[in-house]
Amino acid sequence: MTVKRPMLLLSAALVAGMYLFALLNAEASLMVLFLLFLTTIVACIKKRQLYTNLILICAFLLFLSGYFYYALKSDVSIRQLYNDCGKQCTLTGEVVGNIEETDQYIRFFLKTKSIDIDGENRAVDEKISAICFKDENSTSITPTLNRGDVISLHCKLELPSNAMNTNGFNYRSYYKSQGVYFEAIANATQLSVVGHQTHTIKDAIHCFRTKCTALFDSTFPKEESGILKAYIVGETSDITQEIKDAFSISGLSHVLSISGMHVAVFISSFTAFLWFLKIPKRKQMVLSVCAIVLFVIFTGGSIATIRAGLVCLIALFAQLVFRHSDPMTALAEAAAVLCIWNPFVILDASFLLSFSATFGIILFSAGISQRLSVVYRRIPIEFRIRRLLKTICDITAFGISANLFII
Repeated sequence: MTVKRPMLLLSAALVAGMYLFALLNAEASLMVLFLLFLTTIVACIKKRQLYTNLILICAFLLFLSGYFYYALKSDVSIRQLYNDCGKQCTLTGEVVGNIEETDQYIRFFLKTKSIDIDGENRAVDEKISAICFKDENSTSITPTLNRGDVISLHCKLELPSNAMNTNGFNYRSYYKSQGVYFEAIANATQLSVVGHQTHTIKDAIHCFRTKCTALFDSTFPKEESGILKAYIVGETSDITQEIKDAFSISGLSHVLSISGMHVAVFISSFTAFLWFLKIPKRKQMVLSVCAIVLFVIFTGGSIATIRAGLVCLIALFAQLVFRHSDPMTALAEAAAVLCIWNPFVILDASFLLSFSATFGIILFSAGISQRLSVVYRRIPIEFRIRRLLKTICDITAFGISANLFII
């Protein structure tokens, strides 16, 4: 036996190791590891093929690596701020990501640079979630926050809460999937802006994104503008609840979130534009790589967008080095890269739905489409109705394949 898709096996082994730690307790995990070790030994002795045995051993080692990597990342006790939980302190850092502000509070992510606690100041590199509650009786003016602002915040550090009920929403797991382990709770009056940090590329992309959203606001009515901003820019904050409900009922909610479909439309249009300019094919690939990276950053970098972007990048890289691109392997490699970057995405709903739907399409769509071809098979090729029926059957096959795994 020869392993036909070694990278698929190795990537899947890494991700499976992370799932083992995340889903099973210590005793069950050790039992699975022991059984997998015995299976690997037996397989190597039975096959006696150097290449196959090396792949199997590497797969087992990657499975172990994924298990212990997830264990290490999930251990909050080794984080810099763990011993400061429950204490009052003053944090200094940079505001990153989007800022959510209501009449009751301001919520944002803070990339901390230092902490002052009990008269001791020390450097800290930790991303935390901060929530500052507004006091209605206070006469102090709450400062307006922008991305890149350097602030000083007197707050209380806490661990995000676990699920209050069985299978309920778990803030701790949710924040971990965003690289956040701690939460700062403060009063808005204890927040002060002390400077601003500039990032040339990030600021340029954010400025262009802001101008695009402003253009939509000034050109279209509020409802249409909100839909366009969600579809093109990935900004969903201005979509009304009525519109969300309407898209949900019609089964089109995925249109409002940037995903693989948007990446495919963008890269197809960009490639067609390069072809129209008669740019050589290999230069088209290089430019497409740059365009995909910029598009993922521009649209906010959701998991579904990163997944589609990584798959496209892997396929383009394979073509650049004159190799065949296997969709299943590319999908597994994209999952492995995402999990190495942040192992907690394995329990994120976006990760599960995005990868499972794509996996179902790759695995079953061709077979289901072939079975549905009985609808138009006997119609002559020159008839337009045959092409229409084929298109409908192919779209139906894609939908069935994706939903088999999503369900």
